[in-house]
Amino acid sequence: MAEPLRFDGKIMGGRVSYTGGYWYLAVSVQMGDPEPTADTSAAVGVDMGIKYRAVTSDGVIYNNPKSLAQNLRKLRKLQRSLSRMRDAAKAEGRKLGESNNYQKRKREIAKLHATIANIRREHAHEMTTELVREYGVVGVEDLNIRGMVKNRRLSRAVMDASMYQVRTQLDYKLKTSGGELVVVDRWYASSKTCNACGEKVDALPLSIRQWACPSCGAEHDRDGNAAKNIRDEALRMRG
Repeated sequence: MAEPLRFDGKIMGGRVSYTGGYWYLAVSVQMGDPEPTADTSAAVGVDMGIKYRAVTSDGVIYNNPKSLAQNLRKLRKLQRSLSRMRDAAKAEGRKLGESNNYQKRKREIAKLHATIANIRREHAHEMTTELVREYGVVGVEDLNIRGMVKNRRLSRAVMDASMYQVRTQLDYKLKTSGGELVVVDRWYASSKTCNACGEKVDALPLSIRQWACPSCGAEHDRDGNAAKNIRDEALRMRG
């Protein structure tokens, strides 16, 4: 294959890898300092979650592609087939590596895993590129993803949303454009605080998506209100 590099600079080397039935070439390029393009007067708060991958303080909603959930049935079917092959080989005293069908099934599972990861990564790139193009300051919450994964009912959905991947992409893209990623403390009550008057409610279960402030009566969408509070707190932290 022949393809022009997207970046100008000195080529330092390359690394070839094979994942999920595809070959990849990663090229390292030494670049100079990029020209800052970010508008640091434009700020946005981003509330990441499971139902929606992200909701911004300006009301933009990024749906969760749910790549694992969409392919889970197919993945389970392939894994069950592989398990039956193992059991049959064990019962007959055969080596699994000798079966072409077994190797074929392993390749199919690896390819599906790669497809799931690629869908998730591509969606994240499209979203983060759009955010970095429009905003110079992006506020996000310091989510306790490890703790969230420990919840058996939410673990698969949390992993499917890949929130840390979004944060990582925002961080390096903002640095490249001269912008800034501001990480708000995880204990900041972004969802429970009314963005209109600052009143904080005592409890707000995850099942409640719309709520009204008991103090000023302002009606809120849970995620949109949280995103606005994250934006305001990020601006406060920057001074």
